[in-house]
Amino acid sequence: MALLAFVLVAGTVLAVNWDVWFGDLSEEPFVLPPKPERVYLLPGEDGVTERTITWVSGDSLGLSLEVRGARYGQFFRRTPKVTKVATGGGVTYVYGIKLSGLREEELFSYRIKDTSKTTLFESSFVIRSKETQTLRFVYIGDIQDREPTGTDAFIREVSEAIPEADAWLFGGDQIERPHNKFWALFYRDVSSVAGKIPFIPVAGNHEYQMGLNFDLDDRWPFIFEMPDNGPRTPEGASYFVDYPFARIVVLDTNVYAWFFPRMNSWLRTVLSERKDDPFLIVMGHHPIFSVRKGRNNYTVDYALQPLMEEMGVDLYLSGHDHAYSRNELGGVVHLVSSSSAKTYPVGDPAEHRVSRSGERYFVSLEVKRDTLALRSFVQGDALPFDSIFITHKDRHTNP
Repeated sequence: MALLAFVLVAGTVLAVNWDVWFGDLSEEPFVLPPKPERVYLLPGEDGVTERTITWVSGDSLGLSLEVRGARYGQFFRRTPKVTKVATGGGVTYVYGIKLSGLREEELFSYRIKDTSKTTLFESSFVIRSKETQTLRFVYIGDIQDREPTGTDAFIREVSEAIPEADAWLFGGDQIERPHNKFWALFYRDVSSVAGKIPFIPVAGNHEYQMGLNFDLDDRWPFIFEMPDNGPRTPEGASYFVDYPFARIVVLDTNVYAWFFPRMNSWLRTVLSERKDDPFLIVMGHHPIFSVRKGRNNYTVDYALQPLMEEMGVDLYLSGHDHAYSRNELGGVVHLVSSSSAKTYPVGDPAEHRVSRSGERYFVSLEVKRDTLALRSFVQGDALPFDSIFITHKDRHTNP
């Protein structure tokens, strides 16, 4: 009888989750207009003086980028690299331009033009000085909207709370599925800051095509053209960005087990290159301290955690569980956060130093030479509900 009950429950679970676990819905047909859409500003390996600008279009011809620094008298033109990406729903042309050697403490304006020199998009960004005493980052967990849920208003609230961030970090599952309409919805959510502040994204499981061919969306490495300094497993999904007081290492935990020797060797190398003793921040979609009951991510539990302890990682940022928690293990602070309208309850609050669920959260990171301060906020409240200071001397101390 017990066996029969188990079979019935297991069969029901498989039936409900079949599309998610073993198959992917077909992408709806789409045709992009022949103009620039979804403009992103991204950092290079040097998070201060390098930038990449990407956008998508339905056309491969004619669009160009013009950039001007505040100290220059005129715009200078750059020709983008154009990549054609064909998916089940249609064709996306992704444009990308890398800018390096940008002057510190300068405002840069840029505009995208067509062949008639008509400006179709314009924005600006600031390059801060490497001598700045404080770096500021925003951490956003899963968004994963299937339809508009007010995430755009939430993102504007975060931007107003932390207006001068050096970068926004995204913990994966930015989109519901790797389809054009969900890419468009994500950009709608973040358009108030995209193109102005650099994004540092993690690939989550929802950025992958589900099923036996578990592949990262072909658009990902071109839309998010991140520094080319990681293992090609897959290309562009693992990388690192350097700042004066911090090295941010992004790890694709979806395939960490599949390519373990190669990825672990790369990770060990980049964590050991501690120039000027920066804080080490690792980002991966899957948490080591799962918030949802019954979830276990064995690869990160038994492979990633020991390596982070050995190499002196200060902070591991993750998502996936659509709730919030903070824990510490082996000198590493573990923070799970979610910015999604979809939430799950905390499985066992007693297993976490801090935990809560049912709301949207965002995290402020302030990094100085000797101190990394984390403050976590819930939507609609200007005061943090959780905070912790990490220092090189004392490691982890609560305020």
